[in-house]
Amino acid sequence: MRITIKDMGKKQDDYLSALKEPIWTTEKNIFNILNSHPDIKYIKTRKKFSTYRYIPDYQFVAFGNFFIVEFQGFRHYTDPVTIHNDMLKFSVYRSKGFHIIEVPYFLQLNSDMFYRLFKFEHPSIPDTGFPHGFIHPKAGFPGMFCNKGHERYMEIMGSLPSEIFADVILSVIKRSELLNISVDYCL
Repeated sequence: MRITIKDMGKKQDDYLSALKEPIWTTEKNIFNILNSHPDIKYIKTRKKFSTYRYIPDYQFVAFGNFFIVEFQGFRHYTDPVTIHNDMLKFSVYRSKGFHIIEVPYFLQLNSDMFYRLFKFEHPSIPDTGFPHGFIHPKAGFPGMFCNKGHERYMEIMGSLPSEIFADVILSVIKRSELLNISVDYCL
């Protein structure tokens, strides 16, 4: 089934809910994407960062640079303690010379987004065709975010090209229609 924003509705929602393996970006498939890049070396997963209590999702070396990748799920936009801790740990990571890549749960890590986030190309990311936005019926939308989470979301949205920005907003509008609530409550 081709997943689209236009086709958001019961049939597509039932299909997505029934999938055994997600076709959208998850923390797990980020590892597979990183691991398939020929120039990414020494991937560490969920290992304690130095002597600090922080545990990044992924650490790796590419092109002589050190990277940390953090998948930002729903909680990273709704829980003030998580958001505060993210800011603290990112400060530590930066002080140690790491480039921090945050992958928001509502964006898909396709070839274009990989380049936008990492600033280098990936030669072989499979295109799942899954669109950016709040597509899955269980994906929390911006109206559920706390104040700091909404600030974080707006910062991300402000950095997106207009076509991706439009897709994300359109997905929220479509989801609000499906829930039969005003879009004002969802954005």
